Amino acid sequence: MICSKCGADNDPEAENCAKCGWRLRSQLAVDEQVCANHPWRLAVSTCHACGLELCEECEVFLDGRAYCRECADQPGEDELLRNVRMVDPERADPAGFAVRLLAAAIDALILASALAVLSITFWLAFGDPTVPFSREEHPWAHAFFWAIAAVGTLFYFIHSVAVGAQTPGMAAVDIAVVRETGEAPDYRTAILRYLAMFPSALSVVGILWCIWDRRKRTLHDRLTRTRVVRMG
Repeated sequence: MICSKCGADNDPEAENCAKCGWRLRSQLAVDEQVCANHPWRLAVSTCHACGLELCEECEVFLDGRAYCRECADQPGEDELLRNVRMVDPERADPAGFAVRLLAAAIDALILASALAVLSITFWLAFGDPTVPFSREEHPWAHAFFWAIAAVGTLFYFIHSVAVGAQTPGMAAVDIAVVRETGEAPDYRTAILRYLAMFPSALSVVGILWCIWDRRKRTLHDRLTRTRVVRMG
């Protein structure tokens, strides 16, 4: 039996450690409650992934759950799923200009509705319907309004593409953004794609590019190595 204080090995029937005199626990308690890596230490939790008994030194917390160090170093379920192909890039049906324009119109309508609700909220809060348009009377409210609008727009496009590979407008017409290899985009790809939309839209040609491109890619698709495909 291992002493929980000094780690010395003792006779299974011993009640006290022969080396330090520490009172030993029963073998049943040792089998059920000790750390898998340090059998002379009490286990305080179990690994959420593999079930190993862990002492305080061995447990690693991720999202409020205890893991052993080996499981904590493994990629999470979300990360593993992100590296699974959503579509076969060779067989994927690209989304054309018309359906992408329809998705963009739906997204614009959703954002316009949200902006209208935000405007009404500020109108009721400050008693002035011109808060979004004039900063003379309420400069801080005006700045706060457009800060919320900007952050909300960023979140709408970047988060939705990074998490679900499609904006609500894209989901409505059943199209999605994928990387050239067929996997779902991550946050880095979603951010770069959003930033690339500005030169693509300002040039106009960057948006119309998808009309004659064989894979229906716009300029920002080509810059970020992404494609928009039909999911049906």
